[in-house]
Amino acid sequence: MKDRIVLLTKDALGKFYLPTYGNKDWDMPNLKELAEKGTVFNRFYTAAPSTAMSFIGMFTQLNAYETEHRTYVPVTEQAKDTVFDKLYEKGYDCQIIWDEKWISMAKRFSECYGEHTKFNLLHINQSVGRNNMYKGDLNCDDALAEETMKTIEGTIEKITSESKDKLFLWIHLPHVLLGRNCYGSDLDLLDRLIGFLREHFSDDAIYVSADHGNMNGAKGKIGYGFDVYEPAICIPLISPRINELEACDVPVGNVHIYDIMQGIIPEDEFVYCDCAYYGQLHRKLALIRGNFKYIYNKEQKTEELYDLAFDPNENCNIVTNKVYDVDRKLWTPLNQVYYYPDWDKAEEALKLFRAEKDRIWRQESGFQTFKARIRRKLGRIHMKMIQNKAKKKK
Repeated sequence: MKDRIVLLTKDALGKFYLPTYGNKDWDMPNLKELAEKGTVFNRFYTAAPSTAMSFIGMFTQLNAYETEHRTYVPVTEQAKDTVFDKLYEKGYDCQIIWDEKWISMAKRFSECYGEHTKFNLLHINQSVGRNNMYKGDLNCDDALAEETMKTIEGTIEKITSESKDKLFLWIHLPHVLLGRNCYGSDLDLLDRLIGFLREHFSDDAIYVSADHGNMNGAKGKIGYGFDVYEPAICIPLISPRINELEACDVPVGNVHIYDIMQGIIPEDEFVYCDCAYYGQLHRKLALIRGNFKYIYNKEQKTEELYDLAFDPNENCNIVTNKVYDVDRKLWTPLNQVYYYPDWDKAEEALKLFRAEKDRIWRQESGFQTFKARIRRKLGRIHMKMIQNKAKKKK
């Protein structure tokens, strides 16, 4: 491992935003150069499609089902043996740069940052989406964006000049940087920051990734946190070159970020992603193995199976026996109307996925499930009241 390492992540950064993964709307020369010199992970999966859960996976190296978390509540104890702890024991000065609001939000629900890590809290977040639900339209403010970048760059300069010989710096950027107005509107600022980091760190010590993606209109959804489809969980990772690989095309989970920083690409039989902990009703578990992906929906007790090589957009659930024709109003056998060449392989994959799902699944008592349903219903009523109140104000 290098003596000075920086991990740059951006909240809700889907692969589809980046030219390295095929986007043609942005020119990101610094990211492009890093990708050309490094290893591009094409199938890098977050442990969860929401921030705090993703952080826990990334820095404890545990998938959600391997933790003791039953539901999404504030964490009362600091996790042990985290990535930060391991690096601190190796002599690294561990520092974090993120928006000041994360201390009262994501940090409270994760607490996996080591006892000796230093936090640098900045005012760099532009609230958008659900956090800006009842406000007017936002406009880009170039002067404010420049001020935001100067704040981040000044903090990096201070850290790099004052730190010990060994430094691990994790920078987590918000959904949208202050001065910009929507998801994906600040990628030029992201590339500028990558260029700035290249002035203070060698290219073979910079890692660029995300905590999770977002649905971006896929399946008729625009958010994140409740789905385990590809736009929400298959995230970018560009690392320094590993084993002469220009690209890594095998599924890898973000629970292995520490291994990757050591130049190791693990080969797991399954990669896991959970949108919730085992005690939550809306839990959806995704298992990825080779080109196949399996999804189990706890509340609906339904299964989905996709061959991502054949159907990368997850359009057709091949675990179902029959499909409904909405135009003709009738059900028909799927294998009579949907061309797919590997039904036998899919059937064998399904058996393996079901066995693995059963192995890791935790079943709650009926009373616990009943209480969870009541809490969820009350939560929906509360949200409806807030929305109605906001409409009246308008």
